[in-house]
Amino acid sequence: MLIILFLLLFAWPSSHILEIDNTKDGKSILQVSVKPKDHFSLEYVHSVQLSPVKDVFEISQNYQIFLISTSFSDHGAGLPYSIPQNSIFLFQDGKFGIYGIHSMIPEIYLRVSRNYGNIFNFGYQWINLSDRFGDSLLHIHLRKCNRLKLWRILHAR
Repeated sequence: MLIILFLLLFAWPSSHILEIDNTKDGKSILQVSVKPKDHFSLEYVHSVQLSPVKDVFEISQNYQIFLISTSFSDHGAGLPYSIPQNSIFLFQDGKFGIYGIHSMIPEIYLRVSRNYGNIFNFGYQWINLSDRFGDSLLHIHLRKCNRLKLWRILHAR
């Protein structure tokens, strides 16, 4: 009976992880446990304007990724690309920002380049993707995870 209870407790899908995979070899680069209302951001240098951009994402109650804001220090070609309906465009503290975007993003394919300072930030984790992976294509997505798998992920590092 105890074994059945243990198996049910650890095998039951009960959590979600945010995962970053390198599309070149399919290997997982990062796996972090997430819950609704968690935020992460991606920062990079815009390839045309050559100015910093920061996109902020939120995990929804249904475990979906939503873009909630983007900020940048210069405007021009592609900045901003568009301003979604019901969002707010502001200029404050020397930066432009679009807030309240709330656009669902099923998954993110991120082109990382040594030239554009790609940064991933989640909580207190700050990873310079450009330095670690050079010129590559990364896949950022959410997936369900049972408790045993989550325990292995969290204790493997």
